[in-house]
Amino acid sequence: MAETGSDSDSCRSGYHGTGNNADAAQAQAGKTKTNNALIGVSAEDASFLQKHYGMIAGLTSAGDKIFGTAGDVGEKYFSAIEQTLKKIEASYQNQYRTQGTLIGQQFLLSAISY
Repeated sequence: MAETGSDSDSCRSGYHGTGNNADAAQAQAGKTKTNNALIGVSAEDASFLQKHYGMIAGLTSAGDKIFGTAGDVGEKYFSAIEQTLKKIEASYQNQYRTQGTLIGQQFLLSAISY
């Protein structure tokens, strides 16, 4: 049995008549936002963006992953620095409590070893 034109078109486009207005509204809002962002872009630039969309999306996705990884590494680095500073602070406090002074060869050796 042959399908009618509108039913087969809607199935091919991914719309199955579910009536989900929230998805349609979100898609329309995205389209409007994109159109507004491209106001003033020349036809040549728009053509370039459209032609190279896949490459641009891949590069920006890779950039997000790289910066995310770099952020994690930076966070671990600064966390290690924080822990070292806390150990040095504890050494200062311990030295002062036990010796009453912060000057001494033993203190300097323990502070440097961190």
